[in-house]
Amino acid sequence: MEQMKDTLYCRAEDLPLIEAVLQNPEPKFRCELIAPLDNLIWDRKLINELFGFDYTWEIYTPAIKRKFGYYVLPLLYG
Repeated sequence: MEQMKDTLYCRAEDLPLIEAVLQNPEPKFRCELIAPLDNLIWDRKLINELFGFDYTWEIYTPAIKRKFGYYVLPLLYG
């Protein structure tokens, strides 16, 4: 995230959780499906900067113009 141009903010009450995650030497990896209308992917510019991923919900995109499918779900793994 050091290469990001924008400043990111978090709630003060979330700092203990963030610090605990950063101090965990052996994280437990898992995989999550992200729903098309999840708050996580509302800011498409941020998602592109964080993950290098241009997400478009293609349900209303004509079939000929779709890259992945009409109801693709992004995966978050780590």
